[in-house]
Amino acid sequence: MDLGQQLRLTFQRLDDLLAAENRDRRAAGGSLLDRVKIRILGQTALLLANLPFPLAGTMDLDATVQGGSWPQKRLGEILLTQGLRLDTDSHLIWIPKNSQFRLWFEGIRVKALLIEPDAVVASKARARRPKDKALVRTYLESYPTAAARLKEWGVSYQWVQE
Repeated sequence: MDLGQQLRLTFQRLDDLLAAENRDRRAAGGSLLDRVKIRILGQTALLLANLPFPLAGTMDLDATVQGGSWPQKRLGEILLTQGLRLDTDSHLIWIPKNSQFRLWFEGIRVKALLIEPDAVVASKARARRPKDKALVRTYLESYPTAAARLKEWGVSYQWVQE
């Protein structure tokens, strides 16, 4: 099973757990959990974008989870059973203004959005981590129009040519 299939099953499992929890809360007269929005970022988003060159895998799901601590905790637990980990620092990832997200998964209570690859590469270029140098260079060679987007976002990428 590839990462995409694995994450779709994970999000469906979270959707099912939310439904069950809300049934229990409704029966007990408690407040219901809100819908959950997951924004997939970072290396995970690049892996799911099916780029035409090989990428290093990751054991972390770079994602922000909106909808409270209950779903975030459950998502982390589900991922651990699959040998993956929810990156708790994903809220620190720089996201360029006007980045595009596309719907990637939609359940009844859980929706997952995937950030565009250009934005991920811009974030990696902005961070200037040596481990990302080859990836940024390869991406810009494969998608030359992405350079204009990085410039638009105020991100220098010249360092990858050095």
